[in-house]
Amino acid sequence: MENFLSPWTIPSLREGRYKTPMPPKRKLQMISINDIGKFVSHIIEYRENFINKSIDIASDEISGKEATKILSDYSGHTMEYFELPPSEYKNMSEDMLKMYEWFNEVGYNIDINKLHKLYPYIKWLTFEDWVKEQDWSILDQHIPQII
Repeated sequence: MENFLSPWTIPSLREGRYKTPMPPKRKLQMISINDIGKFVSHIIEYRENFINKSIDIASDEISGKEATKILSDYSGHTMEYFELPPSEYKNMSEDMLKMYEWFNEVGYNIDINKLHKLYPYIKWLTFEDWVKEQDWSILDQHIPQII
């Protein structure tokens, strides 16, 4: 979720656009740093329950279009979703291109409901809850981009 506060996302959000090379209705599973920390803390406390286990975690699953509406509702800025055309994202690194290709063709498939029922004390944040907690005044600040 913190990718929405990253140096590669904030400039377009300041322009009122959430830009990404994904179709507007393509859902993406995501998680907040706080939820990762809470889950890691739980693993450390109960390490014997996690030996030789691999657990994928996610807090929420929403589309870019849904994320844009939530950002508009709580950031104090009207946002629109903008799907980057291939001509704009072909300049991304090969790793980024592969990541977005994977998001669009496969994506994460965590059973979020089951995960949250197994670990309810994590108090997983929805994207909306996460957005509500952020200080969106960063969108009002003019910070020169470093090239």
